[in-house]
Amino acid sequence: MSNEKRIKVFISSTSFDLPDHRKIVIEALNFLNFQPIGMEYWAVTGEDPLILCERNVKTSDAFIGIYAHRYGWCPNNYGGKSITELEYDWAETVTSDGKQIPRFCFVMDETHPITIGMVESEKKTAMEAFKKRVSEGHQIGFFRSVDDLKAQVIQTLANWSIEKHKVAKENNKDLPNSSATKTKRRASKDVIAYRIDSGTVLVNLIAGSHMRHFNNDELLTHVEVELVGNFLQNIGDYGDLWDDLGPYDHTKTGFEMQRELQELDSNGFLVYGCQQNQLYRFGIGEHEQTMETQTLYPDC
Repeated sequence: MSNEKRIKVFISSTSFDLPDHRKIVIEALNFLNFQPIGMEYWAVTGEDPLILCERNVKTSDAFIGIYAHRYGWCPNNYGGKSITELEYDWAETVTSDGKQIPRFCFVMDETHPITIGMVESEKKTAMEAFKKRVSEGHQIGFFRSVDDLKAQVIQTLANWSIEKHKVAKENNKDLPNSSATKTKRRASKDVIAYRIDSGTVLVNLIAGSHMRHFNNDELLTHVEVELVGNFLQNIGDYGDLWDDLGPYDHTKTGFEMQRELQELDSNGFLVYGCQQNQLYRFGIGEHEQTMETQTLYPDC
């Protein structure tokens, strides 16, 4: 098992109404090889939950807030604020490398299906005020479903990790480990990523890969996020399960990948990729685009 430190991401939300959303965010973080920090992982110690919660927020590298229609538990002596808003406040005080850690906030869209139990009507005013405060302080994402939230989290955290890696590389610093960053020093050379328009070719890239890096153009709509996010998720899933699949499933995967490539094409995206030394790069670009990418080679 690797001893490399993983990027720690605190997950903040009310729990009663959003268990599926928390679960899907944990899946997204594990997919990126980040370390999820949340109540799901805390052992029963008898410690004051507020102290435990604050300590976990303040030892994290990033913060994710998921907000819907419940304000949550309001502990005594905290000015009437809920634990969810307190977590948001605590995260504002946390710094890493001299900078405030990012707070990535996602708010449930009005089109998201809800049940009566997901609404805390007696605290509606407080919740709306909190969401207004969050929206004024950040660029936020609005999610319309559990899967939409997962796609947005993957996109947001992957982009942040890549940018963090670029800054660290410029400053000659090492980073915690994630699927988008590696701590080992590497030699690098530029290679060309060619267009992939065949499910079979894409499957050959996926087969047996132990390292994958995804990159794509800036996405502008929820539809694009869902389309691209699902595609990248499927690549990751097939890569993780490839050795356990039989010949029939390998063939079926090629067919399914072909359909996804065609769907991306019909929506204005082209897929590019290359393979080198067990490191695979994938990109999604627009028609008539020539794409250059950089592949990293481990030191010998």
